[in-house]
Amino acid sequence: MDEAVYLADRIVVMSARPGRIIEEISVDMERPRRREIPQWGALAARILALLDEAMAEGCASEEDEAAR
Repeated sequence: MDEAVYLADRIVVMSARPGRIIEEISVDMERPRRREIPQWGALAARILALLDEAMAEGCASEEDEAAR
């Protein structure tokens, strides 16, 4: 995730199976990017929250399928 923030101009977060785009994030930070700036932490937290949400939904879907 740090590499995405460091290198990308755009980050696309996808869901678990089936892979769907959850959110597309534009990275509007000047280069060179430094981890010490507040924008880095805010963006990283946003991405982690989206990934956590996607994983939780994916796990719930797999549990539903297993129960059938």
